[in-house]
Amino acid sequence: MKRFPSLVIASSVVLAAACDRQADSAEAPQRTQGSAQATPHAPAYDRTVDDERLVILCDPANIRLSIRHQAGAASLDASYPRRTVVDPETLVEYSTNHLGTHQYRRSLRRWVQCGPLAVQLDGQFLNADIQGEMGAMPPFAAVRVLAGNRILVPADAGRPIRLTPCDETMPPWEDCPADYAVRLDLAYNPEARRMATREWAMSGSVVEEAYETRERTGSIDIDLHLWRARER
Repeated sequence: MKRFPSLVIASSVVLAAACDRQADSAEAPQRTQGSAQATPHAPAYDRTVDDERLVILCDPANIRLSIRHQAGAASLDASYPRRTVVDPETLVEYSTNHLGTHQYRRSLRRWVQCGPLAVQLDGQFLNADIQGEMGAMPPFAAVRVLAGNRILVPADAGRPIRLTPCDETMPPWEDCPADYAVRLDLAYNPEARRMATREWAMSGSVVEEAYETRERTGSIDIDLHLWRARER
């Protein structure tokens, strides 16, 4: 949560001057880490490296997007001018249950904008009881990517893609690996006016940490030339 300095007001004249200074400060571009100068439309480049957090890489000018379940060192990709790191724990709400132990209560939603693309992140978990039999399994994000009101990912506009490896041998991991991915990439081709999509899914044994990687590709007919023309 952002904190703002409090103002001690001695008179109405001082109040007016302080408000003017505050307005000027809000409108001026601010320097942020990894960026010489950032505006409200160009967020800071988050250089956090943490395998327990997901990362969103964004190239709004070329309409390129990469969503990965781990913010590892490989995700420090300079070809994407924006990088946003998200802790999946912030996508769920939890509280104390009647036994006095913590329990996941409900999903929270967050949006991340990348040019004309909007990334919808919803928190999900397999077991509400954190200290139960499957309590060691952390929450994860379920992802949709939209352009306007149109859902681009998943391609069938069905359930969102769960951004985590999955275990085909355990019942809670339903529809594994079809509804799961560890990485989602989208890249727009302005000449063909199509969006190329690529998904990587990892499935296998969570206990043995033995996974097989599968790749899914697709292409979506979509015209974004008006957005590109407006931004130039």
